[in-house]
Amino acid sequence: MGCFTLLAGLQIMLLRRVILFVLMAGYLPFDEPSLIGLYKKIWEASFSCPSWFSSGARNLIKRILDPNPLTRITIPEILQDEWFKKGYKPPKFEQDEDVNLDDNILYFTWL
Repeated sequence: MGCFTLLAGLQIMLLRRVILFVLMAGYLPFDEPSLIGLYKKIWEASFSCPSWFSSGARNLIKRILDPNPLTRITIPEILQDEWFKKGYKPPKFEQDEDVNLDDNILYFTWL
């Protein structure tokens, strides 16, 4: 595996973990003008949450952004987190027997 491939893989893994923070805060948790400084902040999980984050949100974000994969929260643990579940209603899917996929295909052939 090349160095570029490994670096790209690490960036993608970090991006997936940062998305919740960005959606809630409106900015990235790690910001540094130099690339080496940025990676140091990521490695040390050196960030702070905005004042409007609840304690539950802070705890969850800190566990998501934990740089240690052995102590980082897992997806099943996130789904069981009290803050994450607050107000959550599972989707209800209704199966409509009158739907015909041929109708959709016909529509897209006319576009």
